[in-house]
Amino acid sequence: MKTLLITLLTFMTTSLCHAQTYYYMWRGPGESGKPEWIANSRLGYDFTGIQFTTADSFRGAISGNGRWVVWDPQDPVTTQQNVGFILNNLSSIGHSSLGTQGTIVANRYVMTDLSSSGSIDSYYGYGRNGDVIFSCQMQKWLRLNSYSGIAMWGNGGGESNDTPALLIANNYIEANTPFVQKNGAITHIKDNITTTLNLNSTNNAAWFGTTTQHGIEIGTNGTSALYIGPGQNSFFGFDKTSSDNIDNKLKGTYNVFVKKGILSADYAVVPTGTWADFVFDKNYNLPTIQELENYIDNNHHLPNIPSADEVATKGYSQHEINKALLQKIEELSLYIIQQQKEIDDLRIKLKTKKQNK
Repeated sequence: MKTLLITLLTFMTTSLCHAQTYYYMWRGPGESGKPEWIANSRLGYDFTGIQFTTADSFRGAISGNGRWVVWDPQDPVTTQQNVGFILNNLSSIGHSSLGTQGTIVANRYVMTDLSSSGSIDSYYGYGRNGDVIFSCQMQKWLRLNSYSGIAMWGNGGGESNDTPALLIANNYIEANTPFVQKNGAITHIKDNITTTLNLNSTNNAAWFGTTTQHGIEIGTNGTSALYIGPGQNSFFGFDKTSSDNIDNKLKGTYNVFVKKGILSADYAVVPTGTWADFVFDKNYNLPTIQELENYIDNNHHLPNIPSADEVATKGYSQHEINKALLQKIEELSLYIIQQQKEIDDLRIKLKTKKQNK
């Protein structure tokens, strides 16, 4: 008899629990609790879990696998499709546990993750001076992802215009306001070439160039107007490819190469200790006219003057050629003086001869 009674009570309790699908919130006598109730989600939605209702309006649910849905309180319309859509999206994002059709508001922080030690790994909230902050406090990247682009406004125009201050698009970054970089370099790295805009090593001038063993081209209209090689040679009117055709010996001798020449109202040569005045030294060995003639017959150019072939293949130094030409002028002056003395001497001899007749 005792066993039969226990079995009957167990059956009745189980039947009552299975039959109970709505749990009303008691607010007083009569029907006052019916507008607020908790129900099994299988009653209206195609997933297991519990749904919550207040004022006879759907407010949210927790699915059978522990994911919460919070509904927009301004939207009394609820459908299985909408709730299922949010749950499906939650399921597709790893360990996500809460989704909402409305907006989440927090007075301080919205925590997005907690570590096993109980510390906050990442959060959205307010930082110093009341600034909004989105923080990742782990040694990990903070990833912002979009299939079209990430746009940023700094003037409150994000809701009123399509011209962001900074746009990170599929394959480029666009800034629609002046770009200012403070206390750091702007660096571009590609194919092992590093290009940097920064201050120089003593922080007293701007510096732009490469920090690897590569040259840099500067140009307009898609063409190179200036190429600076890794050996500090400057090639005006050249690009890297055309500068490679210049003899390396010339690159070791000269610093600046100009393709089309220089037009200038005036120019100066820096002071140098070498000039041709040594020709007027008393110990200078002035070649005789016969020696000069023999040299010209054998070499077809003046001594210490480069030949046409040398100029065609190696070029020449403007300073050195000026010095060499001055040397020839000074030597020619000595020849003229010497010749004039010989002429004067002949005149005296001729006059003396006439007087003795």
